[in-house]
Amino acid sequence: VDLMGRKLAKQLDYASSIGAKKVIILGDKDIAEGNVTIRDMISGKEEKIPIKKLKTLKTFLHSMHQTI
Repeated sequence: VDLMGRKLAKQLDYASSIGAKKVIILGDKDIAEGNVTIRDMISGKEEKIPIKKLKTLKTFLHSMHQTI
């Protein structure tokens, strides 16, 4: 969530500058379609996943964090 009102490009620039490997993008179109977009900050590849799977994604990311 960007509370500073920056455009998406600036938010992605910031995420890159702090070394984020992945970001979750939730725009109006995503909400209407019931999806979120996961962007790999290294490759630039984006993948849409259903919002319902976020809980599963959270569990997966948490388990990955513990193995790092």
